[in-house]
Amino acid sequence: MLTTVELDRIEAIRAKFASVIERVVRPFGFEAHRLRLLPKANEGDVRAFEELYGLSLPEDYRAFLLGVAAGGAGPGYGLVPYDASPSHERAAFPVEAVAAAFPFTEAQLLDPEQLPAELPFPSGTLVLCDEGCGYLHLLVVSGEARGQVWVDALVSDVGIFPIAPTFSDWYERWLDNLLAGGDGCWWLNE
Repeated sequence: MLTTVELDRIEAIRAKFASVIERVVRPFGFEAHRLRLLPKANEGDVRAFEELYGLSLPEDYRAFLLGVAAGGAGPGYGLVPYDASPSHERAAFPVEAVAAAFPFTEAQLLDPEQLPAELPFPSGTLVLCDEGCGYLHLLVVSGEARGQVWVDALVSDVGIFPIAPTFSDWYERWLDNLLAGGDGCWWLNE
């Protein structure tokens, strides 16, 4: 059962999303998701997903899945469906690695001279979206940074760094950027 705070946040997200639809905006990645949301997830499927991967999803993300959508419209090329996230591109690794602790608590910027031949993928994360060119936005599901959203820019030799304290903050930031006339890529303009 969702708390009053979670229900209020979900309602705010729904209202902002409805405003975005009314304004007929075309954000970056529109062609991929066309501002369409997938159906909501159901409690049994989310619980089975958590059991399979040995984790408990951050509360606000879980509330979004149950109260708004299981994927679809969102930053970049849209929200990866939660149940497809562990096998998305570079993220595909053994089941037990999804729940293993995310190793970082602060940005890890790379020296281009010291890039490893094979790029690691951080454990303890789910892919939220793909912004193209190998950049991924990740939800930390295990470790000290649990609940935060990070950008994996390892493919561009930048590194990996936090972008939002929670999933809800990240998603609402996208909606707020669109409502303010932006292209939905607020992280590139900061």
